[in-house]
Amino acid sequence: MPNLADEYGLNHSNLHKILTRRSGASWPQDFNCDDLNIHESLETTIPRLLSEETIEAIRRKAEANRTYQHGQLKNQYLLSHMIFCGHCNYAMFGQTNHGVHRRYRHAHTKRVATCSGPNTKKWIPADVLEDDVIKQLFECFGNPKAVQKAIEDATPNLEKINEARQRQERAEGSLAKIKVGREKILLLLRNDKITYEESRKATRRPTATGNPPAGGVGPSTGQPPKHPNPGFDQEGIQGGRC
Repeated sequence: MPNLADEYGLNHSNLHKILTRRSGASWPQDFNCDDLNIHESLETTIPRLLSEETIEAIRRKAEANRTYQHGQLKNQYLLSHMIFCGHCNYAMFGQTNHGVHRRYRHAHTKRVATCSGPNTKKWIPADVLEDDVIKQLFECFGNPKAVQKAIEDATPNLEKINEARQRQERAEGSLAKIKVGREKILLLLRNDKITYEESRKATRRPTATGNPPAGGVGPSTGQPPKHPNPGFDQEGIQGGRC
């Protein structure tokens, strides 16, 4: 059908529609317009181009030519749609000669884009190319040092990233220790093991200015912070119940 379309100067897709759908005595047409709420299908009577037997034969042939219904291909090409021409960037396809030699070949000359390469296109042996690619992949992913080097080359500022990650881990460790220490002090307070004044001294760390950190007893107020346990109110702490 592509050769027939070229012979008559027609588009291949349009010729296929004409021969399979518009060569009989009627032409089904669909009219759709959302703005006018029109959705109608009509059949227009037209002069017959081909007999019904010929139309059915064309349809059977077109159905048989559908490659996606042919099942698994006889010859496998691992790099199908992955090999491209360096001149025109067209994908090369696989072809087997005499049922033995598998090769990747250049696209045909009849196409939209022209190739600036030589007129005589070379065919690449599929076995040689695929074996070489597989070896390269195994050497890369089977070599931990090569994989690590590839990661390092692809990661900018790797040293700064590692330093920041280490600082984060140290900070998280320090925060975890502080949290455990505070929980222990709160437990001692609840069990009347220590007084509030003792807990304040244990948790207060002097700053560069000598003032206690936020949350402790400061020189401005002289009052302790609100206790996290509702059972301990400020008056009870000052009254000496703990």
